[in-house]
Amino acid sequence: MAQRVYTADVRVVIDTDLTDLSAFIAAATAQVDIIAAVGVLSSALLKEIERYLAAHYTAIRDRQLSKVVMLDTEHSYDGKTGTGLNATLWGQQALAMDTTGTLAAGVRRRASVSYVGAVASNGTLSTD
Repeated sequence: MAQRVYTADVRVVIDTDLTDLSAFIAAATAQVDIIAAVGVLSSALLKEIERYLAAHYTAIRDRQLSKVVMLDTEHSYDGKTGTGLNATLWGQQALAMDTTGTLAAGVRRRASVSYVGAVASNGTLSTD
């Protein structure tokens, strides 16, 4: 599906010196397309989720300062709150806006392996 937001839209919610946000927007678009397939959220809300996801990916690349002390040169960065989408305030906001739970499910998703077959009497695996 076509992207819902552009660089200027993302810059409304995040201050960054990066000039090309297209990769971050593309990643956000791909995720929001999955949410859109559920079909219950308005296009306006999908656009906002995409905006905040793009800002989240931007913040991962361009860490955001939350505190600066000039004389002693102390810096603190946002994003020490968790991992994945919980690592930035923008990711947390995208999670909160996604009332379908699709983003949250992706955060909690665990890999699993299943075997559909039988074990032969000699201990070997069989698909019969």
